[in-house]
Amino acid sequence: MSHDRGKAIGLTQIDMNEGCDLPGGTLFAVKRGMLAIFKKPKTFMAYNVFFAAFCFGFSATACLPALRGLQSEAYRQSGGQMDLCQLADRYAAAKSRLARQGVDALQIADVRAPRFIQVDHWEARKRQRVPFRNNYDPRTMYDRPGQEQGSVWEAWNRAALEIDRSAAGYHDQITEGRFQGLDLSVEMILALHRQAMGNIESQVITQIRTGPVIGQAMTRASAPSLSEIQNLNRSWSSRRDSGEQPPRESLVRWVSTACFEELSAETQAEISRSGRRIRNDLYPQQEKPFADSRGVQRQCGYFVYSPPEEVASQLASLHEDVNAKIGRLLSGSEGAKAELDPIFIAAKAQRWFVAIHPFIGGNGRTSRLLMDLILQSLGLPVPQISDVNRDLTTDNEAWAVEIAKGIEKTIQILENCSENPFIPQCQRVPWSDL
Repeated sequence: MSHDRGKAIGLTQIDMNEGCDLPGGTLFAVKRGMLAIFKKPKTFMAYNVFFAAFCFGFSATACLPALRGLQSEAYRQSGGQMDLCQLADRYAAAKSRLARQGVDALQIADVRAPRFIQVDHWEARKRQRVPFRNNYDPRTMYDRPGQEQGSVWEAWNRAALEIDRSAAGYHDQITEGRFQGLDLSVEMILALHRQAMGNIESQVITQIRTGPVIGQAMTRASAPSLSEIQNLNRSWSSRRDSGEQPPRESLVRWVSTACFEELSAETQAEISRSGRRIRNDLYPQQEKPFADSRGVQRQCGYFVYSPPEEVASQLASLHEDVNAKIGRLLSGSEGAKAELDPIFIAAKAQRWFVAIHPFIGGNGRTSRLLMDLILQSLGLPVPQISDVNRDLTTDNEAWAVEIAKGIEKTIQILENCSENPFIPQCQRVPWSDL
């Protein structure tokens, strides 16, 4: 996988500018000197600890100049009371304290695992009592029959490690005034996705799709609420209002159907025999909301993602939009406050990628890795997302608030672990031989 721009300088997953009140050129020279020594994941710890010792005694703000005094509306709406520079400084300080204890912040289980594992699944795992099993080791959670133990986790872990490396390199480039933009090209995304999926899926899933694809929510348990469906229709219908003739379809659209539970036994059996193939042709299209146990009105159905002929152009637009906004942010250009909020930029990019749905499977994990790349490149942490399945049915502003809440949660975990490193939640996920 090639991220040449992203890996040009930094290999470390910890921003070692933090706490270093030194000229950028000095840091550049020291990092260059260490690059040849610390190349493999198992030596990252030594690299991180070296810099923590090197920088000990120096103090300076760790945030990028562009973040100074910048208020995030998403963070404010999440209940946060500080600007983005203060937020980045809290994150950097917690990482620095952990590094001085020989701990890589991104290796802490409660930070690393929820980047891939649904939070409620992870919390349930930690509550289980299984003899001779470390409940804080996520490596076997998503194993499937017939697969090598831990292979699903390891595939994602390799991709996450690559993203963390690249983000550290981009952050160095921004700090040193050499930033040329994030590589979000189709080639980069393909390489990232293949790495995240590893050899655990068919070749078809790791290729840009050439046909239509849908996302099913046809059971009562998976059905979105009517308000979520309205959010989806409102969020992705702007293409119809663009003035084009004829107007293009929405990037994502919703189709209401009967619920699986309402189908005949024969139809249910036929759907079950189809395995992973989605048989939307067997579900009658109908508007028939139902109330869940809390009285919330829900509707079964499925999502129809971006038309296959638009995937390439949409990915190119995503690349251009993210880099244009980051460029304006770093240059101090005037712009709408929300548009230049790094949290909003990252959250919108993640939702957009899911809406494009360039692959048959694994789009969610790849979209979140891209979001992690944007946030970490700008000195902010990866978020703890309470429900990763709500990205499409939450509008851009509300989703950015969810990401802001997740950022705050990550910082709180790191602050807690820097003060109480031996509590169970602060166990570290072992690196594999990558």
